[in-house]
Amino acid sequence: MWSSVRRNVLHPKVDEMRYFVFEAGSRCGFSAEQFFVNYQNIVGGTDDSLYLVDSDKTFSTVNTTRDNIFRISEEEAFDLLSLDSSDVIIFPADELTRQSNSLVMFIASYNPISRVDPLYYNKRQVNLTLAPNPTGIIVPYTFKMNGVVVRPNTMSAGSRGVQFLDDVCVTKKVELSHEYVVDIYCDDSTIAMFGREVKLRSGYDKMVRFLDDDDPIYNEVEAFVRYAQTSDLCDMFSGIFHVQLGKNRNGSLFFIEASKRLSGTSIVNIVRGYNPFCFINSVEKVSCVDRCKDEFKTNQWYRYEDILLQLYKYV
Repeated sequence: MWSSVRRNVLHPKVDEMRYFVFEAGSRCGFSAEQFFVNYQNIVGGTDDSLYLVDSDKTFSTVNTTRDNIFRISEEEAFDLLSLDSSDVIIFPADELTRQSNSLVMFIASYNPISRVDPLYYNKRQVNLTLAPNPTGIIVPYTFKMNGVVVRPNTMSAGSRGVQFLDDVCVTKKVELSHEYVVDIYCDDSTIAMFGREVKLRSGYDKMVRFLDDDDPIYNEVEAFVRYAQTSDLCDMFSGIFHVQLGKNRNGSLFFIEASKRLSGTSIVNIVRGYNPFCFINSVEKVSCVDRCKDEFKTNQWYRYEDILLQLYKYV
């Protein structure tokens, strides 16, 4: 009941799938790998394989823990894909490769899970498209500029801090007191949402607080997604994606960004019952919620690393 996107979405007669994850040396790659291991354990193993791909060739020299998981270079991946892509799904754990490499873009385009459109990453147009939404989520004012010089207006000397930029998206700054990430799987009949509040350091989740199942943010996010699905961004807000939100001191919710891929730290939600491989393969996974409810409570802060230390109980 979870998914209308079956494992045979590309080729009905293929029983074995090869999943390719690009930019896999990131947190997204780690999350994708652990989700795959968990999925394999749940179904008792399959003939599927996972190819973790990164531009850093050192990554391909690191051993894996399973025979059906491979770490390879981009060059090796492109060679494999050019020979045969009939049993391939480009798993959406990356952003740049699916936009920039013509071979990957072509293969990804055959699957709604991985297909991208240039519009998805035109940040100004995304914000303009979503701004009229009638929900409680506000899209900050956004505009585009070309050929700009950005320099600090105070506490600056000479060329310190000066940037020369083209084709930039400028968004009004909002003073946020809370930030949230909601991992989502959505198909024609289901929208499954797994939210957390985060505290960031150097752009990464350092502290995580799981949201209650009845947190009002979920109602706002669902309404926001349903609105987006009536727009030119309908495919962006389907399948596997995530939404980033912020809240100011007055309690107003603001849209920060959405991406048609896993969020980097999404693996923490495995303890809440989230596994995108199970969703896209229509596997009725055994929820981890009952097993972890005493260990990982909602509305309590955890260090990201402390969740990882306990993760292998649930993978």
